[in-house]
Amino acid sequence: MSAAPGPSPGSGRPQSAFLGFSVRRHGDSLIITPSKDAVKRIRHRLRSEMQALLGQSITVVLRRLSPIVRGWSAYYPVVSSKTFSALDSHVWTLTHKWAKRTHPYWSQRRRARTPPPMDKISLAPAARQKGLCPLCGQALIVGAEYEPESPREWIGWFDAMKKRLHKHHFAYRRDGGSDEVKNLRLVRSECHQQLHARDGSNKQQIL
Repeated sequence: MSAAPGPSPGSGRPQSAFLGFSVRRHGDSLIITPSKDAVKRIRHRLRSEMQALLGQSITVVLRRLSPIVRGWSAYYPVVSSKTFSALDSHVWTLTHKWAKRTHPYWSQRRRARTPPPMDKISLAPAARQKGLCPLCGQALIVGAEYEPESPREWIGWFDAMKKRLHKHHFAYRRDGGSDEVKNLRLVRSECHQQLHARDGSNKQQIL
């Protein structure tokens, strides 16, 4: 027992520390959480490890940090959601700083890269529709019914299929409709052709 039982600061509830755990009573319940000292130690260790890993590859970083994080999480599995959330944020901050210092020109290269093949006007309704054609309910592209992992996946999928997709206006331009995103939706080319065949219009806009 690293500290004698006593009230927690400002709460008046009995509290003690034992083997890195903070133990306190709340009414009839016994609450056990990682102690403040234990959290400080892991934060300091992670910070020191990341500083020592500057210049190393991401593979080396993961191999070094993974057993530390997993071991700590396995030792403190009880009533630790808030602590884990705070540590997750701490690790993200450390890795972000590591990336900026290890790859200082990455952000410049990213800004200078070729613009994505799909313009924002097309990408917005695609994301809003979750990759599905509103006319037939089928996927605009294979796999689009699943939530994408990143914007890059949306771009890759739609770049491969953009010739098969058309922009359709909710309110036709001939009736005063605009080209604003809110008046557009993406549909499969076959569905678009069938729709205009039914209403006697052959107007369509390919991506």
